[in-house]
Amino acid sequence: MGKKIIFSDADTKEIIRRYEIGESRLSIAHSVGVTHKVIDGLLKKNGIHPVNATKKNFYNENIFDEIDTAEKAYWLGFILADGYLHEGRHILRIKLTDGDHEHLLKFAKFIGARPEAVKVEYHNITGKPLCKIEVTNKPITKALYNLGIRQGKSTREKVSKVPEEFVRDYIRGIVDGDGSIRPDGTGVSINNSQEVLTYIRNIFMFKFETATIKVQEHCNTWKIEFRARKCVKGILEYLYYDGCVALDRKYELAKAICRPESSSQETLDD
Repeated sequence: MGKKIIFSDADTKEIIRRYEIGESRLSIAHSVGVTHKVIDGLLKKNGIHPVNATKKNFYNENIFDEIDTAEKAYWLGFILADGYLHEGRHILRIKLTDGDHEHLLKFAKFIGARPEAVKVEYHNITGKPLCKIEVTNKPITKALYNLGIRQGKSTREKVSKVPEEFVRDYIRGIVDGDGSIRPDGTGVSINNSQEVLTYIRNIFMFKFETATIKVQEHCNTWKIEFRARKCVKGILEYLYYDGCVALDRKYELAKAICRPESSSQETLDD
C-alpha cells in the first residue's frame, strides 16, 4: 500500500483555489507530485465534485461569424499566430507553455467552454508541461476558415478582414502569439508570413513615421523588427491600452516599458 498523502490546511485551500479558478486536476496533481485521483479525493472530501473531463463541451458557435468586438479581433489574431485548424475534422487547437495556462482559460471563457476544456500534456521531447485547448466544432472552424485561417499554415497565413476600429486588437493577438518584446524598450519583432508582416509593417510605418522596415526571411519563416526606441514605445502604447485583452506577461512588460522608470532584465518571447 502506498504512503498516505496528507495536505496541510494551507495546501488544501491553495489546491481548492487553483481548481476553482480553472486549473485542471492533472496540472495541480503534477505540480504537487501526486496523481489526479488524489486531487479528486481531496476535492470531494471538501464538498467539491470534479467535472467529468469527458463531458461534452458546448460553445458559442457563432462567436466568429462577425468580428464586431475588440475581443473577437484579438482572438482571431492570436489564433492566426498560435492556433492550428484541422479543416476535415473541424478541430481548432491552441497549445501554449504551461506558464500561459491562464491565457487559455480566458479563451475558454470567451467561447463559452468550461475551464476543464483547458488540459495539460507534456512535450514528447523535453518533457516540459504544456497547456492546450482543443475545440471540435464545425460552425466555429468554418467561420475561422472564412476569415482566412488555414490548416497547416507554415508561412502561408493570410490577413483577415477586420474593421478599422479593431485592427490594433487583431495585431496585438498576432504579437502575443508570434512576437517578442525587448525588455529595455529597444525592439519589437514579429514572425509570421510575408503577407501578414507586410500588412503590419505598413500600418506601423504609417502611424509612427518610422524608416522603411524590411520583411526578411528568418529560419524558414519571415520576420520584421522595429528597433527605434520612440517607435517601439509608440507601438506598445498603441497595442497595449488599458483594459485590453492580452497575454498578461506581455501586457505587463509593455506597460513597464512605457513608464519612464521602467527597467527589465529578460526578453519575453512567444
